[in-house]
Amino acid sequence: MNHIITFANQKGGVGKSTLAILFANYLYWKKMNVCIIDTDLQQTIAQMRKSDLDFYACEAPYSVQGFPVSDVDTMRQLMENARKFDGCVLIDAPGNLSQDGLIPILSETDFIVCPYRYDKATTASTSTFVKTILRMMREIRGMKPQLLFTPNNIYRKGNMEEKRVWKQFADTFEMVGTVLPTMPTRADLERIDTIDITTSQKEIVRDTFEYIIKIIKDSEL
Repeated sequence: MNHIITFANQKGGVGKSTLAILFANYLYWKKMNVCIIDTDLQQTIAQMRKSDLDFYACEAPYSVQGFPVSDVDTMRQLMENARKFDGCVLIDAPGNLSQDGLIPILSETDFIVCPYRYDKATTASTSTFVKTILRMMREIRGMKPQLLFTPNNIYRKGNMEEKRVWKQFADTFEMVGTVLPTMPTRADLERIDTIDITTSQKEIVRDTFEYIIKIIKDSEL
């Protein structure tokens, strides 16, 4: 089955690229067809893949391709081709919502994985991003992505007041999508590549990624 999964948030530094790489490695480890399309302006994943292949001197386990999101026609053709892929297409989206090429991506995607952190700047920016997506869904015919919110890089449990505020955000996001299990901060998750996933990394990401896989499989029913 074909599924297009876009990692997106207008707030930078929330871990979109890292999660996309880890999820691709996890799916490949589970023997699922996967590829990554890097449309982020910095081309982080595409550049990492080139470096990884040079360093490990090995064959690529799955495809990583980089495309300029500024070209709307290229993005439209890209999404048409992505829909023909037999497996999961993971897209690392740019953080700038003003990019016109982002519209064909978001309008054709099946799932939007939106990483966020609990600091005020990130939650406020994420809320604005969600409002923009909901407006697009009202205005663009056929746009019906499932929104999957991922609390990411969480390094502390928080005091009572912080937990109350965090729950409020989670409850709000649950009204329009699904809040996934928290992805904690771990040094092992910073030591990633586009070739393989370590045993330690599998343990850390399992709850979150298995939840996503379940949602994907449920959508096929």
